[in-house]
Amino acid sequence: DAFFQSVTETNDYVLMVLANGTEIRIPKVSAVAATLTLDKVTGFTATFNGQVIRHSLDLKVTVYYSTTDNLTVYKHTGKTSVTEFNGDTFTLRLTELAANTTYYYFTEVICDGTATFSEISSFRTGKEDSYVDWGEGENVGGDI
Repeated sequence: DAFFQSVTETNDYVLMVLANGTEIRIPKVSAVAATLTLDKVTGFTATFNGQVIRHSLDLKVTVYYSTTDNLTVYKHTGKTSVTEFNGDTFTLRLTELAANTTYYYFTEVICDGTATFSEISSFRTGKEDSYVDWGEGENVGGDI
């Protein structure tokens, strides 16, 4: 005899119907916990905008940055973290950056005790009170 009558899958859940008719619905969880996009670089400040995809009591987003491209969690110039979120959105700023300097950065997302990291990206600051074209943003967080 089969243990299951049927197993079906939707975008939101997996539904298993046992041989005795009992239904078990397992919700799917998004693999990405948060997205973070570099919005603009103005003068000595880089501003990132983020969106929370999956809430958790221990959700934390950190940007590590340096003027060298071989940075790691343990080897960086500075870092800025967000642990308190305004609903589903947040803003993160790197301030007091040097003018006319290329900065390399990567992001770390901790969600439910698992840390995931983005690739290293870069941006360049301009002169004071100038706007710099920074390129494309990125998604952070991974399979958690």
